[in-house]
Amino acid sequence: MGEKKKEKELKKEEKKKEKEMEEKASEEEIDRLIESLEKQIGMEGAKIIRVPAPKKSFRSILINLIASFCLNIFIFIGLNGIFKVAYWDSVLDMLFYALYFSGIEFVLRTILMIFFSKWVMKTMGLIMGIPSLISIVIATIFPIFMRIRNMALFIILMIFVFMIRTTIKHFIVELLIRKHFGGKI
Repeated sequence: MGEKKKEKELKKEEKKKEKEMEEKASEEEIDRLIESLEKQIGMEGAKIIRVPAPKKSFRSILINLIASFCLNIFIFIGLNGIFKVAYWDSVLDMLFYALYFSGIEFVLRTILMIFFSKWVMKTMGLIMGIPSLISIVIATIFPIFMRIRNMALFIILMIFVFMIRTTIKHFIVELLIRKHFGGKI
């Protein structure tokens, strides 16, 4: 019994030391990057300000999910009206498909943020496009609540949905930042 506790404590200490070494290595890497930047721009004394990431509340997560769902619905309706790629038996089927697509994407984004948050930070959020692309593939392979007339056009439609939604979200975030900083960026 006592040996198992000692082994667990040793493992905890090893993990703690590994984490500290990773942090030191990343700090050293940041210091080297700052030095090279200082040399390139001819500026000395640059400092790093660490700002903790804000915790997401249940309310903000829910609002983001609802906004994504609404954007998906409007974009699906608009683009499908133009391309006539898929058809639904009723409006509820279209709503359920948008909810299906948004749900897959939300689950994949949450998994990515929980298990691979370091990668998200290292790529400055660019990796967050992968859940959307995977959800496009899943929603295309398993089209529930609708019938697809032309698969190639449907894939193009989904890519347009992704691009338009990303642009709209970026625009909304830009507006919120401008509002927060009083119109100055």
